[in-house]
Amino acid sequence: MASNTTPSFDGDVVNLQRPFREAEVETRAEFADCLIDEYERGAQRNPQHLRDAIKHSETVLRRLPYNSPDRPQHLYRISYARMSEYVASRSGRAIDEAVRCGRLAREEAVATGLPERDLNLYCQILNNLGAALSHRHANATVTPAAAQVGTGIEEDSSNGSSGTANDLDEAIECAREIKKRATPANTIYSTTLSNLASRLTHRHSICGDPADHTEAVELVQELQSLSPLGSVKGGMAIMHLGQMAVLKFNKTHDLGDLDEALERTTEGIDKLPQGYEGKPASLDQIATLYSSRYKKTNDVADLHNAVHYSDMALATAPVSYSVRGGYLLNHMRLLQDFANAATSVQDVDEAVSKGHRHLMEMQNEYPEQHSCRKFYSDVLGRRYILSQRLEDFANAVFYVKQLCYDYNDKINESGAIPPVNTNLIYNLSAEVQKLSSAPPGQARDAATAKLYDQIVTVCRPHDFVNGVLGIGKEFVTLLGVYADAAHDGETITDDKAHKKAEELRLKEEAELEQRLSRPRWERKGYKTELGLRKLAIDPTNKKIVLDLSGLMTDIFGYDVTAPSSHSEFVAKQAHLEKESVEKAKAKGGHPNPKLCHMCRFIKPLSPTMAENDGGRWGFKWNPEKRFMPFGNWHQLKLRTMCSICRLVLSLIVSDQVQNTLHPRLAAVDWEIQGTTLGVGELASREEVLLVRYGMRQVGELRIVSPRNYTHAIRQGWEDRDQQHEFEEFMGDSGNGKDDGPRSAVGQQVDTIMLKRWLNDCDQNHGEACNISCHGNGASARYVANMPLVFIDVVDHCLVPATSAVKYFALSYMWGTDEMSKTLLANYESRCQIGGLPTRLPNTISDAIALVRALGERYLWVDAQCIVQDDEENKARHIANMDVVYSKAFATVVAIHGDSADAGLPGVRPGTRPPQRIETLVVEAGSRDLDYDPDGGDSSAANVTLHLVATPPPLHFAIEASRWHTRGWTFQERLLSRRCLYFSERYVYFHCGRRDKVLSECGVNGPVRSHDSWDSWDTPGEALGSTTLDNPLSGLHQELADLRPDAWRAKIFTMYSSLVGKYTLRQLSYDSDIINAFLGTFTVLNEFFHSDILCGLPASALDLALLWAPAGRLPRRGQTARIMEGFKTTIGTSRSVSVPTNRGTVLSVWAPSAVPNFDDKADRRFPSWSWAGWKGPVEYRLFAEANSHEPLPTSLVHGFAINLDGKELRTVTVSQGQQQRVVSLSYNLTTAVALTAPAPVQAPGDTVAAVMEGLALSNTDANKSVPIANPGLPNILQFLAPSVPLSAFTVSTECEYISYVDHIHAPGQQPVRHILDRRGKRCGLWWEQAGYVYVGRGLSTDAESKMLLVGISRHEDTFRKRAGPNRVEGEIELFDEVHYPAVGKGSGLVNVLVVDLDMVHDYGVVERVTVARIHAKAWEDAGPLVRMVRLA
Repeated sequence: MASNTTPSFDGDVVNLQRPFREAEVETRAEFADCLIDEYERGAQRNPQHLRDAIKHSETVLRRLPYNSPDRPQHLYRISYARMSEYVASRSGRAIDEAVRCGRLAREEAVATGLPERDLNLYCQILNNLGAALSHRHANATVTPAAAQVGTGIEEDSSNGSSGTANDLDEAIECAREIKKRATPANTIYSTTLSNLASRLTHRHSICGDPADHTEAVELVQELQSLSPLGSVKGGMAIMHLGQMAVLKFNKTHDLGDLDEALERTTEGIDKLPQGYEGKPASLDQIATLYSSRYKKTNDVADLHNAVHYSDMALATAPVSYSVRGGYLLNHMRLLQDFANAATSVQDVDEAVSKGHRHLMEMQNEYPEQHSCRKFYSDVLGRRYILSQRLEDFANAVFYVKQLCYDYNDKINESGAIPPVNTNLIYNLSAEVQKLSSAPPGQARDAATAKLYDQIVTVCRPHDFVNGVLGIGKEFVTLLGVYADAAHDGETITDDKAHKKAEELRLKEEAELEQRLSRPRWERKGYKTELGLRKLAIDPTNKKIVLDLSGLMTDIFGYDVTAPSSHSEFVAKQAHLEKESVEKAKAKGGHPNPKLCHMCRFIKPLSPTMAENDGGRWGFKWNPEKRFMPFGNWHQLKLRTMCSICRLVLSLIVSDQVQNTLHPRLAAVDWEIQGTTLGVGELASREEVLLVRYGMRQVGELRIVSPRNYTHAIRQGWEDRDQQHEFEEFMGDSGNGKDDGPRSAVGQQVDTIMLKRWLNDCDQNHGEACNISCHGNGASARYVANMPLVFIDVVDHCLVPATSAVKYFALSYMWGTDEMSKTLLANYESRCQIGGLPTRLPNTISDAIALVRALGERYLWVDAQCIVQDDEENKARHIANMDVVYSKAFATVVAIHGDSADAGLPGVRPGTRPPQRIETLVVEAGSRDLDYDPDGGDSSAANVTLHLVATPPPLHFAIEASRWHTRGWTFQERLLSRRCLYFSERYVYFHCGRRDKVLSECGVNGPVRSHDSWDSWDTPGEALGSTTLDNPLSGLHQELADLRPDAWRAKIFTMYSSLVGKYTLRQLSYDSDIINAFLGTFTVLNEFFHSDILCGLPASALDLALLWAPAGRLPRRGQTARIMEGFKTTIGTSRSVSVPTNRGTVLSVWAPSAVPNFDDKADRRFPSWSWAGWKGPVEYRLFAEANSHEPLPTSLVHGFAINLDGKELRTVTVSQGQQQRVVSLSYNLTTAVALTAPAPVQAPGDTVAAVMEGLALSNTDANKSVPIANPGLPNILQFLAPSVPLSAFTVSTECEYISYVDHIHAPGQQPVRHILDRRGKRCGLWWEQAGYVYVGRGLSTDAESKMLLVGISRHEDTFRKRAGPNRVEGEIELFDEVHYPAVGKGSGLVNVLVVDLDMVHDYGVVERVTVARIHAKAWEDAGPLVRMVRLA
């Protein structure tokens, strides 16, 4: 076998790449220019061309040195493409990027002397930058003039950019500099005169400086003098005069000024070429001017002209432009005005035809589409009113019906807006259709007349839609009576029709009353109608669980559901195996000794005749019986003699030696656990066997063939050139022995493949995987070059450099090994060539060898590149971990082993085991997969199959690793652009594209399941959330142009996901809980634009306070005592045993009668922060919200905190956050009731009385103001509505909520229902360690000192909110019989539970848990506003 060994590289080889990079730069630059040219020439202007041009230019910039004089040109190209993208989309992010890149291009142009070398390019840079600044200024500030009539030449208005007031001034200076440097003979000179005049005119309209107006007029005059009569330049000059007239009209509203503006603009527009970028906006402006003239003259000819120019604007704007939606909206509005002003059906028919044509071209992405269709409905309605034709009304009503359906679908996602009642419009449409199809006659004529009178009465001009929706049910019923009579050819009088309609109404009411009187169906727990346990439908794939136990009992001959001991289970499986072999032999078969009874029954392989291989027999995967249960982990472990079962087992275990079930799969409910098989197809047409376990895909099995062995076999790359015959490479002996291929390089990884993965990502994935060197959407800290120390893998020493160099980073675990750290004492010597120790931990040594083998030079490793005993240096690096990992070209991740000496398997020879390859010999053509090992080895009689399993999914490999459990490694993966993961057996690659996971011998592409031929699935992907989900990935793109409320929701969702993932990790030192998250915090600051307070973002504090425990959590610094998985309270007095629904007994302990100050809790981390508790948390209160549901409204007023015990400071939440609490000054002396008083209660039992008894009524003025020095650090103080816990009861029944990413995996967190005073369910309580006794009657005194604090409120919804899930289904939030789930009064209050009995001064309390309570129950309890001081 030829050796294709991995070459070693020295430092000089790196320089050989320079000619190739220069050629790549030139090719990519030319291609980017071609793409931009193609975009500008194309009639549809495909925006993908711009995105591809940007991607190639970004790659060019990464290839060029930072001091290259060519960089300004490429930065200019990106800025130009971004500007073109903005023109098409009005994206705020696009214009921000255009400005950013343009400024950098200008700065680097000046620094490299470009104005002297290439004045034309420098002027183009300034011209594009000025245009981008001018447009961004118009985005950020819409002037009164522009609000009335858009300016059409250069400025327009939209939202989403981050422009500043100085943008316009800077744009003017750009134009002035071009004018100063360029000559009139230069083409850009005339363009500059036009742009400068436009910007000065715009500034004059804002500031009113007459000097700007004077200069603008002079510039226009100069432009006219330079422009031949009838030229484009002359047209631009006339357009500028028109803009000045427009601005004048907007101030005077004089008809003469309007006519002057129209005269100028219509004359100028004719001179502009067809492809002129600003022509659509100018035409739209003229249409608006004519519309304004109509309002003054009432001359329909003006409206006709408005429609004409609006039509031209749509004709010149490419359909791909999202801004075209705005033009279309204006056009449909003008058509509506024109239709209402028209007096002939022919004119309205023309409007209908134009509207229909443009709506057919409308893109689904247009946000204005609903409004456009509403205007069109009004036009259809106007046609009916003029024509009085029944078919016209039928068409109009049908269109309104579809409009209502689409509207309801759109708003249903959030549930915040009530839907339109479509029953009435549906019935109206049906009755009108019936009437239209009836023969002529008295009834039809009478109905038509009544319908017309009704429509004329209820439908006002410009509002046909709402008029139709306002038609009463009685009229629709009456219309139906006439329609029935018309169909039957009857003559019907008004009295008879009304009498019949009344009879129908009474009948319908009686039927409704009868339905309501029927016994209501009551949910019977989580059982089916047959009394069996009910299991939830998986929301990620909509799959249901079927009970096939009866079928399997028939197949196996015993009751598979009957409980049995392990020994009995093993004996049954052995009996099945023996019985299966005996039955097969009795029928004359030769049961294959390398297949188990299940494989012989399922027959996962089927024979096939290979026509292209001389008609030889072969085998393929069998798609039949794909729904048959294949066995769970326990059964598969007993079938390890089977080749196929061994491969399936390898996909679901985390330890290939002990065969331990993977923890993710082990968490799945026992009834869901089990394997199912299916057949899928790759893009190459290769069929694979899909393996699913617990309703999640875990991998594939492949048949190795001469066509795929070089990539289906892990070491197949060694025969990449196919120098050997397939059988020779596979080591076939023809006897079925698992000899397998022999590796000539000791099972090493293919570095050529790794380079290909890395380079493809770097060159072709664009901004998804690359932080650009010009600040692509990133803050200044990522653009600047940070000083760092690297390992030079060629010279084997440390070298000081900056983050600008191309380097790799290493993410690994230190463990307890000697790390050979860099210290102050050895730093200087290590900077000498060869200065690093010859003995380094294996992982670090392997990383050095890997980087060198990849042809790169620099590696960053914390133990060697941070001076470990230099505290200042160390603290600086910890605070900049986000920069270190995000600017690394790639991160090498060691997920194998538990220490730095574990190494990177596959880098050195002999460091990983061979791949498992199963050899299965089957008789040719045998459907039963028979094989007789004693029947001879004739190749004609037998077929030798080589079977392999793909690597387990990457998230499986990560989750099974010790590396995944450590807190410090969390941010290292999230912040990295791309990662190479080294597991025990395989190497994986993952980058910024969520679906881009590659692996050695993986399918590395989409798989089309034979069960769903219409879709392609990602290989090995478990649907739903996985460890690979990176909330930070692609955020800049996702946040682009979002409204402030949507921005805040998106950012908080990202934050909550990060916290949930991070708190699952473990730390060697509890005090590192914030430090290990600092890099992530730094990224979060960029989005929240606020400080992080003890782990919670200040700008979203009202949301971030509502984290929920995901298990029994002790306070940080404490050690929990666990009994049956439940934390007990230190210093307990008595306990009670409570059975659980898990079949266990819970020992619940009451608290000590005498409270003591807990001096073991680490007070640096307060109870209100998740950092103050040890263990996993999640923001579950928001996880089940309706998609696009608005964030809850804050009930809190005025946060204040003495952060780290320092001076008291106020905390501001996001601007614009709605507050339900009235504005309260801090001199409040009495509690304020938020709602009406609670229902009448027994004396002494009112909430106010209870609050008074607890000294919570705020009778002391000092209790309503923040205290400057409350005695403990990090006390959070705020006003909020509060209710004592005694106003409610907490149920004793626990329900364990499922993990968010798998509904059938029960979690560790129990919830209990909250009951109102009537005993009705009104909310959910998240149980917390140390407070398990609540609601169980063990300590009513302790419960009486707890308080429910309202933090926020979800407003009424019109789509039912879901509760959290357990394995069996949804846990209902409240009793829907007594509390409305939708409509008025369906709100929810998010509650923070606090404990007042904590032996703190100044009434300081501590957090207990969170809860959700129905708004009605909360209001019935009569909450009072009080000051809360939370430690």
